[in-house]
Amino acid sequence: MDFRFRLVSALLGLISVGMAVAPSDAATISSAPVQSGDLVAGPGSLINGDFTIKRSGSNPIVGNGVDETTTWSFDFSSEDVDAFLSTGPISSAFLNLILIPSNFFITTDLTGILTEQGTFGESISVPDIPGLPGLGEVGTISIDLIEFGFDGDTIATALNTGDLKQIDWFYQDDAILSFAQLELETTTILDPKSVPEPIATSGLMALGLCLLLKQWKRQTGSY
Repeated sequence: MDFRFRLVSALLGLISVGMAVAPSDAATISSAPVQSGDLVAGPGSLINGDFTIKRSGSNPIVGNGVDETTTWSFDFSSEDVDAFLSTGPISSAFLNLILIPSNFFITTDLTGILTEQGTFGESISVPDIPGLPGLGEVGTISIDLIEFGFDGDTIATALNTGDLKQIDWFYQDDAILSFAQLELETTTILDPKSVPEPIATSGLMALGLCLLLKQWKRQTGSY
């Protein structure tokens, strides 16, 4: 590499020092784990640990994972929700589930937010989820809801509704759930004005040029 090329490389390096990039800031909160208890199938509705199971089809048995709606609440009461939501919009929301698919009609299953009126709100199609276990197999899946089209503002609104700081959720209708947790994250681009000013680029360039010229004179014997 000749001297001129070194000079250009050095100057480009000096220029990059003077370029400021606004950093990002992230905050994360997690719900309390939602877990199952001792599952005993029967008629009517069924309490399975933190989950409530109700019949959603013609199957007469509740608790066998066929034609059922499972509901629960993601509890964020131990977190500083107000401080979290003030940091910026929700950028990722990971839904973690442990479940057993119990019917081949799982191809019609949905999971999502349960509204205050008890109706199904924003949801995703379960068969679209990668890594879904086979029928009768226990499996763990983790889904970034934002990537699946969920609106971060919708999640924030659900979390900020009422004083309980929880999000009601549902799963319908052909699987048995034993664990659920929701992890939320915000990402905010900080104001560049809050970042300390870099050293002036022009001053660095002048200093670097002076040093390089001195080096060149020593190498060529030109003084």
